[in-house]
Amino acid sequence: MNAENQTQAVILMVDDNTINLQLLHETLDGQGCRLLAASSGEEALRIARKAQPDLILLDIMMPGIDGYETCARLKSDEEEFYVRVGPRSRRLSADEVVAYVTNRRTAS
Repeated sequence: MNAENQTQAVILMVDDNTINLQLLHETLDGQGCRLLAASSGEEALRIARKAQPDLILLDIMMPGIDGYETCARLKSDEEEFYVRVGPRSRRLSADEVVAYVTNRRTAS
């Protein structure tokens, strides 16, 4: 891992819809963050435990483990890593996502 990857915020995007993942990637690409993607709750859990992302953008309606269950399992692993989850009632801009991640990283 190079020095740049060590300082980059890591965002895990989780959605079973590949078009949504592509749109998220296009929106956030070039914002100075390392982007990871998962297409299921199960895959998100595996990636999150390994990569310990700074932010997880999680779809709720997914087959298999849905977003609510994925979130519950992530929160039960808080000894392993910290997950902040809050309700979202509107779409976030790329700038808002990057600002959130930057603020969270400097506060820890």
